[in-house]
Amino acid sequence: MNKICLSLILFVLLLSACRKKVERTTLNAAEKVVFDSLNIALTDSIRRKSDSICLAQRDTVFSLAVDSLLRIRLLEIQNLVEDEK
Repeated sequence: MNKICLSLILFVLLLSACRKKVERTTLNAAEKVVFDSLNIALTDSIRRKSDSICLAQRDTVFSLAVDSLLRIRLLEIQNLVEDEK
């Protein structure tokens, strides 16, 4: 009797595991409100952090860009002078 009950329970569990799970692709109104509030809070936090990083690195990046442009222009001038000779 015990083996039959155990077999029956095991069979029922196996059958229940074979069902397709339905995935929801839409949100209801309450979930949309929660999603929007969480999204706004997280994006504001990320935006503030990225803005502070950009401000901290702006001077360094700007000076490197200017130095690079000046170096390129200097090489172009030197090439023009050498071509004139």
